[in-house]
Amino acid sequence: VDKRLMEIKKQFQTEDIFKKQLEITRISLDDIKSEIRLNVYKEKLLGDRLQVLEAEIKNYFDNNRKQMSQPEQIHLKHILVSTEQEAKDLLISIKVGANFDLLAKEKSLDTASKNRGGDLGFLVRGMFSPEIQERVFSMADGAIEIVRTQLGFHIMKVVERKPAQEPVWNKETKAMVERIIKQVKFSQEYPKYIQNLRNSAQIQIFLNP
Repeated sequence: VDKRLMEIKKQFQTEDIFKKQLEITRISLDDIKSEIRLNVYKEKLLGDRLQVLEAEIKNYFDNNRKQMSQPEQIHLKHILVSTEQEAKDLLISIKVGANFDLLAKEKSLDTASKNRGGDLGFLVRGMFSPEIQERVFSMADGAIEIVRTQLGFHIMKVVERKPAQEPVWNKETKAMVERIIKQVKFSQEYPKYIQNLRNSAQIQIFLNP
C-alpha cells in the first residue's frame, strides 16, 4: 500500500501540493489507502492473469506517447468575492503591496482554499470554468487579474506554470505503464473470476419443516 501511495505522490511536484489536492477534492489519505488496499487484495486473487510482459509495456508506450505527455500546468491562487467593486478594491490593495495570502484568508468566499491563502495548486486545462481557463492561460507569471464567473468575482494570480512535456522512457515510466496495463487486464479478468466462482459454487437450500 505504501509503495502504491508513493507512486501516486510522484505525480505531484511536492508533498504539500499533494496534500492541497486532497483538500480540494475532499479525499482523505485514509480513503486513498483503503482503496489501494482493496485493489491489492483483488489483484492477488487473480495472480498470473495480470502478468505483464516487457514487450507489452514498450508497445503500449510507443502507441500512446501523445496521451502520456504531460500537459501544460498552471499554479493559481484566487480570492473570491461577491461584488465587482470589492474585487477592484482588493486588486488595488494587492498592487500597492498588500499580502495576497492574508487577504484571501480574510476576504475569500471560497472556503476550500481561503485557509491556504487562496492556493489552488497546479491545474491543467479542463479543470476549471471556461471563463477562468481562457483568461489565466493568457496571463504572464505573477500577473493578477479579475475574472467574473457565476460564483462571483475572482482575483486570479498566476504563480508559475510548467510547459507541456513529452513522456520519457525510464524506470518510472515503465512502472506506470505496467500499472496501466494491469488495470486494463484486471477490468477484463475480475468479472470473469467472479462469474466462475458463481458457476462453480455448490448451493444447498434447506427449507424449514
